Amino acid sequence: MNDYHPIACARHEALELAILRRRWLRLVVAADPAAPASAGALLALPLDIGVADGAEWLLVRDAGGVERRLRLDQLLDAAPAEAPE
Repeated sequence: MNDYHPIACARHEALELAILRRRWLRLVVAADPAAPASAGALLALPLDIGVADGAEWLLVRDAGGVERRLRLDQLLDAAPAEAPE
């Protein structure tokens, strides 16, 4: 995956801090050309950051318990959110 663009260090650190503190986030995700339906807002608990396929990824668990892997450069926004009940 040679089209990956690294994100700013401050954004990366904020995501790492959310993982460590187990903070829910409201994520806004850009459309992935390979999966256009992936775009939109998502309430998720960040679990881990990793590298695969030449890109950095955020592993999250959504409010329904489903785990997803999101490319960091496709995250348009990540804001703190209340945990779902």
